[in-house]
Amino acid sequence: MSSTVKQIEIGLYNPAKDQIRLGQHSGEVVEGLLLCKITTSDGIVGCGGITTYTEHEVDRSLYASACGAARNVMGADICQRENLYQTLNRRYDFLRAQTTSLFDLALWDAAAKAADLPLYRYLGAARERVPVYASIPSFQSIEAYLEQIAALANKPYHAVKIHPFCDVERDIELIQAVSQRFGQTQRFYFDAEGQYNREGALRIGRELSRHSCFEFFEAPLSDMDLEGYARLRSSIEIPVVMSGIELFSPVMQAHAVNIGACDRLRFDTTLTGGVTAAKKLIAIAEAAGISTEIQSWGFSITQATNLHMMLSTASSTGFEQAVPCEPYRWGSDDYIHIDEQGYACPSDKPGIGIDYIDEVIKSAQVASFTL
Repeated sequence: MSSTVKQIEIGLYNPAKDQIRLGQHSGEVVEGLLLCKITTSDGIVGCGGITTYTEHEVDRSLYASACGAARNVMGADICQRENLYQTLNRRYDFLRAQTTSLFDLALWDAAAKAADLPLYRYLGAARERVPVYASIPSFQSIEAYLEQIAALANKPYHAVKIHPFCDVERDIELIQAVSQRFGQTQRFYFDAEGQYNREGALRIGRELSRHSCFEFFEAPLSDMDLEGYARLRSSIEIPVVMSGIELFSPVMQAHAVNIGACDRLRFDTTLTGGVTAAKKLIAIAEAAGISTEIQSWGFSITQATNLHMMLSTASSTGFEQAVPCEPYRWGSDDYIHIDEQGYACPSDKPGIGIDYIDEVIKSAQVASFTL
């Protein structure tokens, strides 16, 4: 007997955490949380969630898109996820990849709960834990970066990702300062949020290549500049990774891999079309013989969803833990635990494994919709 969607609840929340910068090119970022809860004909509750990022106020656009798509999901069989994925991707909706993600995740969560398995085991586990790296926001000065990196020295992180100033001259100074002080003891990743032009990306890429403590160069250009990525990758030694948050289509991601635009395939399961799309992207990477770099910055449900995908493949490299950790654990007693060796370990709860506390999140609710 099939299990079908009988009720859909969508909620938008503003946890009101301290705002951050991911570069000095933009204003402070307001991080919101969009949740979708489905109840099936046999009483199973599945939940999907997306961390949203905008300036000035919490993003309402994805909430509106999801409310509009909900009627396409009502009555769907939770085992026919590929069918729903194709249906939602044919809608007239500029945010359809993210909207599809929200509902797809809720269906996968429900299906894994029906099987009484954590999602990664329902998918087919490749391993039980993943190495963690700390991901720090942008700061106003080099001294602030050095202080933050020093503060992480006694933590079990395997590496530190730096979100720089996103200004070429200042970023070169930052690279040199970080390498001089920590280059013998720490590994680093460098994420420029797609803010350089081709000339600037080449200068930064060459500077990073001079310092062995930097292991990859993320988002030097907009993901739309695939030709620029291919040229850059052939001109520098350090591995190059696209941001993974601009190109969502598996067809376009496959094209990027085929023309040599990246050394690793990066994506966020909660933005690219859900687990159904993520499985396609993992297959593309594995067929090309490259690793997947799965993004996991965000609130607990974003982190957990992406961790499950990492655990379902041997090709993923590491778990991105936004630092400080505590603000991203908002609204739930469930969160990703990091062991003494610096590995992210999944919950043994069925499904995605993140349950939000209604009494806590209700006070932060911006909008809600029920069908």
